[in-house]
Amino acid sequence: MSDPSPDRDTLLTTWYEATPRRLGEHLRLTGTPSWLDSPAVGAGLALGAAGNTGRPGPGTWVAAGPCLGDCSAGLTLEALAVVYNLFATARATGLRPLLHLGTAELETTDPQLASTWRSVAEEVRATAEHCARLLGVPEYLVCETGEHSAHPAVREAVARSRGVVADARLNGVYDLFGTPRPPSQRHLEAARSCLAFHTPDVLAQVSGAPVERLVVLTDVQQAALVALAAEVDEAGRGSAPGAAGEDGRLTWLVQCPFPAVDGSARMFRAAPAQKLHTGADPAVLAFDLARMPDTVFRVWAAFWSAVDPAFRAADPAELADVIGRLTPDRTAARQHRRAVAC
Repeated sequence: MSDPSPDRDTLLTTWYEATPRRLGEHLRLTGTPSWLDSPAVGAGLALGAAGNTGRPGPGTWVAAGPCLGDCSAGLTLEALAVVYNLFATARATGLRPLLHLGTAELETTDPQLASTWRSVAEEVRATAEHCARLLGVPEYLVCETGEHSAHPAVREAVARSRGVVADARLNGVYDLFGTPRPPSQRHLEAARSCLAFHTPDVLAQVSGAPVERLVVLTDVQQAALVALAAEVDEAGRGSAPGAAGEDGRLTWLVQCPFPAVDGSARMFRAAPAQKLHTGADPAVLAFDLARMPDTVFRVWAAFWSAVDPAFRAADPAELADVIGRLTPDRTAARQHRRAVAC
């Protein structure tokens, strides 16, 4: 298991004005379990894990999903990394991957852009197919939440969440130390949908797959919501609040978010000029990668080489070539549709 990256620590301190230790204490993280091998761990980006950190058994899936709302202009480099992190972790751990596409939540907060979110989800699906081929993952599950928002299991879990997680606890669930703004009713409903789709029972019922436990790959911004989902899951099993521990059905591995070009923010929150999109011309992409400070470039290069040593890059041109190889050809026939759509 790799040591924490000094570059990770620099970014976290810049963004949150907090040491990794303070962040870990705030999110109640423990050390990363030895069985949880992932590119985020290999690149020194992981901060630790929480929930049930015991070794997984049958019926355990590893889950992750990119923030689709950041990809209306095209798939970002961060979104590409989230997908590859999922599949590479599945390959390393032997767990089955579950790709989470949160269209229901976006259609709740921005209903006028519903067709956009579905198009973005389709682009992520194509990327997942390409990733599965490259990394040799034979089968995976895709859960596009917009296809299942009316399912009785989802509605029951959303209703249950109201008795477990008060609205006040969802206020600022994505804000670590800042002053949260009270969310709109739409954002509250979207958050409750996200809670429901992070419970094994809901995923099992909407997919028909034997989902008994989830290992969620997340970052410091999303970790608090996954912790609340574990509480909702516990309530559904009749467990006492806070009883997840070694008996819970959720594990979450928390990493440093992926940085924007200049490193001043995570890519998800960055200005458009600081985002990178995967469909860019290789020469343009290499130019943009060359704008990265050494700290940021090392983080990205370390991550891709941790996905696979064949993706090692020593300079921006080589990293642009790696990203090009990782990005699916949109004009190619999709002959490798391995996903089981739930």
